[in-house]
Amino acid sequence: MGLPIADDGNGHNFFCALRLVVDSQATDHQKLFPQSARTKCVKPLISEKHVFEEGIAKWNELFIFEVPRKGLAKLEIEVTNLAAKAGKGEVVGASYISIGQGTNMLKKVASVRMLHASSDVQNIVSYPLRKRGQLSTDEGVQDYGCLLASTTYFERKTIANFQRDIESGKKIFRDMGFFVAFGPEGPWESFRSFLPLSIVPKKMKESFIAMEVTMKNGKKHAIFRGFAIVINDSDAKFDMCLCPLSMVHSHTFLTSEAGHQTVAEEEVFENQRYQPISGWGNKWPGFRGNDPAHWSTGDFSYSSKEFFEPSLPPGWQWKSTWAIDKSQFVDSDGWAYGPDYQSLKWPLTTKLSIRSPNDFARRRRWVRMKQRLNTESSNRPNNEITVLSPGSSTILPWRCMEKDSDLCLQVRPYVEFPETPYSWGHTVFMNSGYASGNDQSISDPVLKLNQIEKKDMLLNCNPNTGNKQSFWLSIGTDASVLHTELNTPVYDWKISINAPLKLENRLPCPAEFTIWERTKEGSNVDRQHGIISSRGNAHIYSANLQKPIYLTLFLQGGWSLEKQDPILILDQLSLGHVSSFWMYQQQSNRKLRVNIERDMGGTNTAPNTIRFFVPYWISNDWSLSLAYRMVEVEPLENPTNSNERKIFGPRKNVQVLDDIGNSSQTPIMLSPQDYVGRGNVLSFPSRGEGYPSRRVGISVATRHSEHYSPGISLLELENKERVDVKAFTSNGSYYKLSAVLNMTSERTKVIHFQPQCVFINRVGISISLRQCDVQSEDWFHFTDPPKPFQWRSINKVELLKLRLDGYKWSAPFSIASEGIMCVSLKNDIGCDQMDIRVEVRSGTKSSRYEVVFCHASFSSPYRIENRSIYLPIRFRQVDGLSDSWRSLSHNSAASFSWEDLGRKRLLEVLVDGTDPLKSEKYNIDEIFDHQPIHATGGPVRALRVTVVKEEKTNVVKISDWMPDNEPRSDKSLAKLSRNNSQKQQPTSADSEFHVILELPELGLSIIDHTPEEILYLSVQNLLISHSSGLGSGISRFKIRMHGIQADNQLPLTPMPVLFRPQRLGEQLDYILKLSVTTQTSRSLDLCNYPYIGFHVPENSAFFVNIHEPIIWRIHEMIQQINPSRLRGTQTTAVSVDPIVQIGVLNISEIRFKVSMTMSPTQRPRGVLGFWSSLMTALGNTENMPVRVNQRFHEEICMRQSALVSTAIANVNKDLLNQPLQLLSGVDILGNASSALGHMSKGVAALSMDKKFIQNRQKQVVGHHDHDLDARFRDRSLE
Repeated sequence: MGLPIADDGNGHNFFCALRLVVDSQATDHQKLFPQSARTKCVKPLISEKHVFEEGIAKWNELFIFEVPRKGLAKLEIEVTNLAAKAGKGEVVGASYISIGQGTNMLKKVASVRMLHASSDVQNIVSYPLRKRGQLSTDEGVQDYGCLLASTTYFERKTIANFQRDIESGKKIFRDMGFFVAFGPEGPWESFRSFLPLSIVPKKMKESFIAMEVTMKNGKKHAIFRGFAIVINDSDAKFDMCLCPLSMVHSHTFLTSEAGHQTVAEEEVFENQRYQPISGWGNKWPGFRGNDPAHWSTGDFSYSSKEFFEPSLPPGWQWKSTWAIDKSQFVDSDGWAYGPDYQSLKWPLTTKLSIRSPNDFARRRRWVRMKQRLNTESSNRPNNEITVLSPGSSTILPWRCMEKDSDLCLQVRPYVEFPETPYSWGHTVFMNSGYASGNDQSISDPVLKLNQIEKKDMLLNCNPNTGNKQSFWLSIGTDASVLHTELNTPVYDWKISINAPLKLENRLPCPAEFTIWERTKEGSNVDRQHGIISSRGNAHIYSANLQKPIYLTLFLQGGWSLEKQDPILILDQLSLGHVSSFWMYQQQSNRKLRVNIERDMGGTNTAPNTIRFFVPYWISNDWSLSLAYRMVEVEPLENPTNSNERKIFGPRKNVQVLDDIGNSSQTPIMLSPQDYVGRGNVLSFPSRGEGYPSRRVGISVATRHSEHYSPGISLLELENKERVDVKAFTSNGSYYKLSAVLNMTSERTKVIHFQPQCVFINRVGISISLRQCDVQSEDWFHFTDPPKPFQWRSINKVELLKLRLDGYKWSAPFSIASEGIMCVSLKNDIGCDQMDIRVEVRSGTKSSRYEVVFCHASFSSPYRIENRSIYLPIRFRQVDGLSDSWRSLSHNSAASFSWEDLGRKRLLEVLVDGTDPLKSEKYNIDEIFDHQPIHATGGPVRALRVTVVKEEKTNVVKISDWMPDNEPRSDKSLAKLSRNNSQKQQPTSADSEFHVILELPELGLSIIDHTPEEILYLSVQNLLISHSSGLGSGISRFKIRMHGIQADNQLPLTPMPVLFRPQRLGEQLDYILKLSVTTQTSRSLDLCNYPYIGFHVPENSAFFVNIHEPIIWRIHEMIQQINPSRLRGTQTTAVSVDPIVQIGVLNISEIRFKVSMTMSPTQRPRGVLGFWSSLMTALGNTENMPVRVNQRFHEEICMRQSALVSTAIANVNKDLLNQPLQLLSGVDILGNASSALGHMSKGVAALSMDKKFIQNRQKQVVGHHDHDLDARFRDRSLE
């Protein structure tokens, strides 16, 4: 497209908007709604011609519109410069292309696929661009550029023609999406453009392959693969290969790779240094000159600023892309940390995944696999070795699962060259489950892929040298069943490689372990040892699970096994392994029971997981050291009158069960179920569970203090999840803490002790706080981190006073509740005053509350406005000191904040100069109009207080009482006096408010999660109106529409119109009308509707045309919807089932004509079960009448829940009372043979189903047993 370019300082970014407009007099029965599209934005190529500059914008985009066969249509094109007018955009010009009979003759192509062939589509025409409203005949037509477009058309086959062409064998161009073949020679298989997110089997070359459709970055990805995938679920690397069965036992194949390495690894290291200001990087000004560059080799012999790739030696090829190595002691991103680069050399020997304050360097390793090429392996392409990294997977060739295939799967551990590799694993498994102890090896110890079945097996890889241990693996094979279009099952196999045993440390400290294997002679053999980090795991490969497995465990902090002997953790034959064991800490003389949880799978060859955990941890989330005691707490029903009860709380400690003493920052482990039997501690429901006794509690104190707090019952803490407690020091002062209970796993609960409240100074100068009636004070500097306050005395009230240098102490205030208050400070030498804003808010994870001190700003949650003509007022928070009154002259305003959050939040107001005892109190958090109180002689007070909401501020408007605006009659005064006794509500004249929205046409597209448009709803002449203030609290809501239609947007559907009205007789101005009238009430449990009406014309009906696939697409979309995103925040308000009063309910009769077409090939498998065949035969209907009867009721009054259930029951009754009418739309006689045929196929399929036969046999045996029992009972009665 050529465009004139104006150099006006703006940019140039053009796009085209296209719209197909069909003549309203078109003869097509189905209305075609306007179709539109737009191109992307492109920047033009600017060239100078004569004096002016001309730009050429190229889009090269293809658009397809549906054009009627008869009638006229035109394609409107509008070009817009989006960058013009400082980004607001400007229309450059517009043009149109006439389409239809007798206008512009389009070139015809055979199929939509031919549109991409440039040689066949060279029908380019130039169209001039003009401004809107400008005709070509106008004089002085200005040139706004021209548009170059190529227009062609192709015919869409109808369903009838499409079937006729298929039956006749005629070659057609089916526009179904795309074609796939195994090679250029074909045969080509077609795939529809509609691709659901699933795995579908497709038949190609008499074999099935899997087409897996996934969604990535908003685009669908279709992956064609075989029906077998191998996944490495362990933490080790493995070699995997496929080889023919004849070569498994071949000495040449097993040893050919031993002399030379066929797969190797190349590595490149990434280096970064930490700068306190700039962070991690390698281009900062402080980067040291002797440091390596961004990329280097492992020994720093070569480094470069840019990434470099080692060259491949002759005879090698790359087998993978560059990836980060995460298999060693590194963090989740592969980084290892150290003080300098010299300490970061691979292979790492210690875990360096956590950065310490002294670590300023980090490295990570990038690896890429390469493979040796040789003539021997090229002659046997199936035995190529693939390296599986931890967590990776590979897809097996699709022909390896065929019946005539003899390929076998071989697995062994991966080792670095020049180490001698392991032998390929051979299978060892036991046929019986847990109960059997007889080992039976397979006669053919390989995994033949065409004979694969669901099972678990053990693989043993023997070392080729004598200094290594055997390597054991657990191989699991499982399959999901997929169904073809003919309902033939196809299995999608997943082969997982796991460690046979995995240890999981669910303790708060690292653990050192040793795995022992018990021989037949009774001696223990050391198989594997290592360290498991907290919440980490260790995979065990060196132990033979067919033998008893023992464990030795040491925990950080001096914990060791109590009896020092290895404990039996796994015995597949006798199942005599322990469920818990005791550990002992010599330093504190404490004992701890550690529980064991096992996941053992379905067979004794399945991978086993063993977890170590304790029911409770204690975590100190504060820098101050704490000491703990496990105590027996006093029951609530026991009375007491001691002084300790007054000091420490309502419950005291009966006895000390365990003295934990001073603790470090490491969490402390507890097993409270072991305190059962000590004193009066009640028994647990089960000793194996962590459910606590109500008498077991935890007491806390600061370090070196003997004054412990009252015990917190663990059961009470579980119920409340947060309990406040005081931690006393040795001098009697205390800190207020919060004990929070969280779940760190399914079995372990963590008790976090954190400050209840921390203080943050944002004033800019140091502030001092002290407890009321106490002389000692604490200073909080503006440079200090958030820290708690130390309360000095338990016998004093918990109120605070605030002071700054040069100012006096403030009035006492409380921080016991959330909110914002303003604390006033007076100067020592003058009358100057400073206001400090104090905000108490919910804290972060480290505390329950935060108290933030900052300068008072002009914005506050309240504003007081004195609108009196001549009266000055005074105001304050209720129950304040005598000097806390604030004066406010007439016609002025002032901001207001609470002085103390601990007092009542009421505003006290009086006229300046009057008695303070006659002041009035108002709740300014409630939007209300407080009118003067009347008596016989007139009003008691002369002020009117109104509270309104303006954005986030509550505005208190204080005005004079104007008697001219009030009724003068005694009758009205008496009425007002009576209303005052019932908490007078604001009375003001109702003002009418009307909102009317009219839309000539409204379109709404429904797009599902794939994403694809499935429905299009169109409404014509929509009117929505809402009126309020109609008197007596009445509001009215109306909806009216002239037309409505819903279209099925699924491709190639035989019923494109899902819902539309049918009119008979005269045309009315509406097809659907809803009117609801509401009336406000003062009760929360009453909803009043004077009138509810829903009307459709008497001479109309609604066509409902359902094609079965749209049902399943809508059902799938509903399943994917997350309703929680539409809900607001959770509320603590109690739900109320209100009473609904309806004056008049008028619903007209609604008629439907339902047509339905079944499509069993597009039905999800197993949804309808046995009834699927019957629904296919009897489900096709045409114009089946369905009617909802008319409803007219007066004076309805019932609960909302009962009203909804009654309405649903009435609709169901209307539908079920028409069984003959429902069946009249079903062609039963025409479908009888088809129904019987489908039912016979279903019964035949069930007769061949193994699960159905087994269940049927169980039922038969059950019936026989029932008959025998009945006979015995009859005999006993005789």
